[in-house]
Amino acid sequence: MLSYFALSFGFASFPILNRWDRPGDFSYGIYLYAFPIQQTLWYLLDGRISASEMIVSSLVLSIAAGVGSWHLVEKHALKLKPRRRIKVGGARPAVGLVIDGGEVPP
Repeated sequence: MLSYFALSFGFASFPILNRWDRPGDFSYGIYLYAFPIQQTLWYLLDGRISASEMIVSSLVLSIAAGVGSWHLVEKHALKLKPRRRIKVGGARPAVGLVIDGGEVPP
């Protein structure tokens, strides 16, 4: 039953969440820069930082790095990505294709 509710929630549409990424998708930048930022903080402060201070400071710096990365790099890089072409019409199987020991007619 838990699986049913989890899938129902996952596939549900929430109007407020549909606009969530309108300012940009910062998640990859946050993911990418969080670990180096944490390691740099640990190194610069010589390990004299509490866990709560590390969480708060690395979260703030990682979000800032993710926003900067989106606006300075990722948004512009995505413009260079080729668009997918959608073919109209049904696909035909290859002539001579063997399925379950029988050959598909052309």
